[in-house]
Amino acid sequence: MSPHLPERATATARSLALSALRNTCHTLFAHAVSQSLREHVLSAIHRDGLASQLFMTVVGDWAASAAVASATEQQIWGLYAPQGLRLLQDVGWPAYERSMKSCRVPHPRKVAPPHLQGLVLQWLGVASCYAQVEEAEATRRQRYGWLLRLRTDLVYYGDLPSLRNLP
Repeated sequence: MSPHLPERATATARSLALSALRNTCHTLFAHAVSQSLREHVLSAIHRDGLASQLFMTVVGDWAASAAVASATEQQIWGLYAPQGLRLLQDVGWPAYERSMKSCRVPHPRKVAPPHLQGLVLQWLGVASCYAQVEEAEATRRQRYGWLLRLRTDLVYYGDLPSLRNLP
């Protein structure tokens, strides 16, 4: 933690950190998913008098087509308007090395057997999303009070409980 930032528990700003994982892009773009996130999560937070910022990381095979990566970014910006967005490459060590340098996490193909590589990729996505939050905190010189990791492959049918009532 940076010495000039307050502890998370004493911070006043609020943030949502959303990490979208590989194999969930099709649901990320589903109308019901994006609508329920806005209606039952983001709006509930705003009704509670809190501000929120959305940070997203989407893991996929972006090297296969720059056009697909660009179209994916445009669609995410249009649907979610995140504060930060990273497309994380799921194959090839050089891409990980460039995008994950601050996380100091090795490529999953080098450390995990095939049946665990998806899990390692998932946590690389979470680490990338958290790195965006830390960069934003350092830039604004203020910590976010809450960080939420939300799933982007489901529909929320009810409002998020009030964060003000949590310890």
